[in-house]
Amino acid sequence: MDVMINESHFERFRGDGLCMSTPSGTTAYNKSLGGALMHPSVKAMQLTEMASINNRVYRTIGSPLVFPEHHQVKLKPVNDKDFQISVDHLSILHRDVREIIYEVADVEIQFARFRSFPFWKRVHDSFIED
Repeated sequence: MDVMINESHFERFRGDGLCMSTPSGTTAYNKSLGGALMHPSVKAMQLTEMASINNRVYRTIGSPLVFPEHHQVKLKPVNDKDFQISVDHLSILHRDVREIIYEVADVEIQFARFRSFPFWKRVHDSFIED
C-alpha cells in the first residue's frame, strides 16, 4: 500500500495493516501497537503500523506518525484493491478501493461528562493504577 502525505509519496507499506487514530482513540488499539497517547485537545491524527515487513528489500518508517490538522494522508492500494476497514467494533470489507483519504475534521465532538475526570488521571487509572 502506498502512503502519501500531502500528495507526496512517503513510503510503500508492507505488513499486516495500518491503524489511523484520533486523539481519543490513541488509548485503544493504537496504544497496544506501540503508538503514542495524545491528549484529546490536540488537533491531530496518528498512523501506526501493524507488523510491518522490514528487511534489506522492504523498508518502512517503523514509527508512529502524528499529523497536525491541515495535513492529508492518502492510502493507495498497490496490488489488491480490497480493503478490510475496522472502526471500533465494526469491520467492513470494501472492494475495488482506489484510495482512502484521512484528514482532521473541522468539527469537534463533545463527550458527555457528569463529573470532572481529567484525561491524564483517566489514563493513569486505566493503565497504571497504583
